This record gives sequence, C-alpha cells and structure tokens, in this order.
Amino acid sequence: LASRKWQNRLVLGILVVGLFPIMVSIFYWFAGQPANNMLHGYPRLIGGYTNLHTHGLVMAFLTALGVGWSFNPNGQRWLGVLGAVLAALVLYFTYIRVGLIFVGVVTLGMIGFRTRRAVFAGVMIAGTIAFFLNPVFRDRFSDIWAILTFSPPDWGWDSIGSFRGELWRESFSAFRAQGPPTVMFGAGMEGYRTFYHHDPHNVYLLIWYHLGIYGLLIYLWIQFSVLQAAWRKLRSHVAWDRWVGQLVLLIMVAYVLCNALSDTFVARTTFSWLVWALAGLVFVREGKP
Repeated sequence: LASRKWQNRLVLGILVVGLFPIMVSIFYWFAGQPANNMLHGYPRLIGGYTNLHTHGLVMAFLTALGVGWSFNPNGQRWLGVLGAVLAALVLYFTYIRVGLIFVGVVTLGMIGFRTRRAVFAGVMIAGTIAFFLNPVFRDRFSDIWAILTFSPPDWGWDSIGSFRGELWRESFSAFRAQGPPTVMFGAGMEGYRTFYHHDPHNVYLLIWYHLGIYGLLIYLWIQFSVLQAAWRKLRSHVAWDRWVGQLVLLIMVAYVLCNALSDTFVARTTFSWLVWALAGLVFVREGKP
C-alpha cells in the first residue's frame, strides 16, 4: 500500500464492493420493507442487515466515501457520484441522525476544500432548506431549532438528542460513585453495567467507563495522530496525497464529532474497519505503522 496505485485500488475496491449492499437495500426499499420496521414512529429501512444502526452507519460511510471519490484527481469520478447518490438515498430512509451528521460534515468539508466560499455557502443554504422541508427530519432534528432559539424543549434541556444530556449526567454520576480507583482504571469491559443499565450514547464516556482515564487518553491520542498525519498531507505537492489527506481529515473530524453523540461507532465492526482502513493511508507513505 505504499504506492499510490494500490492505495487507489483499496479505496476503489471498498466503493465498488459497497455497491452490492446498496443495491440490496434499494431492492428491500422497493419491496416495502420500511412499513414493517417502525421505530420511534418512523418507518425504517434496514436492507439486508439485521441491525438498523449498522446498516445506517455503513451507508453513511459509503456516502461520504462516494462524495470524496467524486473529487478524486485520478479520474473515475462518476463512480463516486453514483455511489454517493445511491448510498445517500438508502441512508435517507434509515433516519439515522448520527449517520446524516457524519455525511454532512464530510460533504460540506470536501466542497469547502475544492470550491469558493460563495459556492460552499450556497450549497449549505440550499441543502438546509431542502432538508427541513421534510416533516420527518424537521421532527428528528427539532432539537437544533431549540438550541438556536434558546427555547428549552418541554422535557427540559436534558431531553435534547433523545435525552442524551440526562444519560451522560446520570451515567457519569453512577460511575464516579464507584470511587477513585474505578474512575482511574475503569470498571472493565461491560463492567459499567453493574452500576448503570443504559448505553451512555457517547464513545468517550463508554471507553472511560470500561478502560479508565488512561484508556480514554490513548484513544484520544490515536484519533489526534490520524488528524495530525492527515493535516500534513494537505501540504503535499502530490495531488493524490492531498486528496487522501482531505478525505481522511474530514472523515476523522466527523468520526470524532459523532463519537461524542453516539456510542454505536465502536460497536459496529464493519464501519470501524472501514474508517480505520482509510486512516492508515495517511501513514503508509510516511513509513509509519
């Protein structure tokens, strides 16, 4: 993978293989699957998967990768556009908010890297208007309006994001009550369930509860190392390296952000493998492990 040719093949291979689950999901959509999978009042598309969030996050990654590939300096951009459009269509009918945020960060970032600010602003405004014309998404993302207008929801600020604030506060209080040794070294894998019985919806809290403060610091350092390596790529004189740097930087920024909003990323092995496989591209040409 030290050569650009093999790096190109890796990314292209992921995108091409990803077309198969996309087409399966589209088949299930035409077959009317969402009507039989209601969750929180919304019809959800799970395609050929058995888990909604695994399906949504894989589609989110493929959408982001397709968007990135459409800016690929080595050509074949039509494949990126095709993959992004089809995967985005499937993702749309999962109504997975964290997946949509992930795609939004990568898409807006890539446009920002490659176009003028006026174009970036125009795309952002047009996308926002189109997005909120959909009544389902207006409801799913109603918390954004509450934050922008400083209007607390009926259940209070802790109810923002499906009661994430309450989950964070209560889970951390229960964790801290276990004493300094547990706070420092963690409760062990799944050990936190002995004192709290709900997912915290935050990867950083989850790792802290499992592995302690040292485990959390190591995880943060790994993410920072990828961001740092991707940033160095942006100054490369080679167009391919700059593109890899842009793509990995944006995917990792979205990954870091969404980790703070959900704990599904570390539990979905397919999604995690795809993200970290791309992250490795910013190191191999530098001779790093």
